[in-house]
Amino acid sequence: MYNIYAHYVNNKPVYIGKGKGKRHLDKRSYDDHISIVLYNNITEEKALELETWLINLIGLKNLRNKVIRGAWRLKNSGFKHVDKRFKSS
Repeated sequence: MYNIYAHYVNNKPVYIGKGKGKRHLDKRSYDDHISIVLYNNITEEKALELETWLINLIGLKNLRNKVIRGAWRLKNSGFKHVDKRFKSS
């Protein structure tokens, strides 16, 4: 199972990620951050969906994320993963 986490610097989100276990505690190039798990114990599909939604909500230009890893679109009865990476506008 996966979790979604955010890294905050000066009370602002600077990174949104997905991972397992204690991935949110991995060392980053910025040491002055606080790591908070936002969602835990979720499927990878749900994790990718939430990660994409949060990055789009905050705006890629406002984060240290380079790309959005999971791009989702609604199709028929559920979500379908789009393989290609893209940057939000």
